[in-house]
Amino acid sequence: MKSFKSKWFAPAITAGFVAFAQAQPAFSQNSPPASSQALLQKVKQDQMEQRIALKQTEIDRLKSDLDKAKLDMDAMQKNLDATSSLIVESGSSMDSLAAQEKHLEQTLDLTETRIEAERKNGEGLKSLSIAQTKALEAINQRMAEMDIRSQVRQAEVQLLSQGKPVPGEDNDEMGAPDLEKLKKALASSESKTVLAETLAINAMKSATAKMASANEAAAQAKQMADNLANGTVAPVAEKSGDASSKPKTGRTSRRKSSPTPAPSATPGGKTKATPSPTPSSKNAPSKH
Repeated sequence: MKSFKSKWFAPAITAGFVAFAQAQPAFSQNSPPASSQALLQKVKQDQMEQRIALKQTEIDRLKSDLDKAKLDMDAMQKNLDATSSLIVESGSSMDSLAAQEKHLEQTLDLTETRIEAERKNGEGLKSLSIAQTKALEAINQRMAEMDIRSQVRQAEVQLLSQGKPVPGEDNDEMGAPDLEKLKKALASSESKTVLAETLAINAMKSATAKMASANEAAAQAKQMADNLANGTVAPVAEKSGDASSKPKTGRTSRRKSSPTPAPSATPGGKTKATPSPTPSSKNAPSKH
């Protein structure tokens, strides 16, 4: 600003001195004082006009700078409004993605629960098959025992028809080696039958427990599917048990805790109800 003032102020002073020098001869020639006073007044007027012009130029420049600043401010306000709009949009997107993530986690939990339920159902069916096999073996053993017992009775009837006493029936009679062999075979068969029936009963109890667990898991999976469809998913209670019973999905969860899989269900949220095996008179033969 100072250099700008001096640039205009120096020529004004020089012009004043030149005018005064030109007027000096006239003054020296006894010019009237009024003429000198008018010349001085003119010089002052010129200086004042130059200063006014300088100030006006500065005012115009400041006005131009102010207009430019207003334009910059308007542009910055538009950018700020656009940024605020983007922030709101980003927040809405984050909320939507968070909701999608939660839904996917709940769906994954349901899938894991169905996998675990199906695994339990498969184990229960295998145990049931083993129990039925053992029950069949027990029935076959019982039939073998009945066959030997029938042979013993036929031998005893043959002795009685010949008028001979049956050894061991209220007498101390000896003899009939074939009958003795049959009786030993019968005793051995009876022991085998008892063992086979015991194994069959224990296997059936184990299969019944596993199938009950599978049915419970299937019911839990169905409940989770219904809750997910209604948007009221409840957390799955953590169950105690062997870690090997949990499904191995190969997924590393980012959550601190994940629900223990349980129930089994078919695609579409429908569970498979597997009948619980119960020993019957056909599958669990009794000793006669």
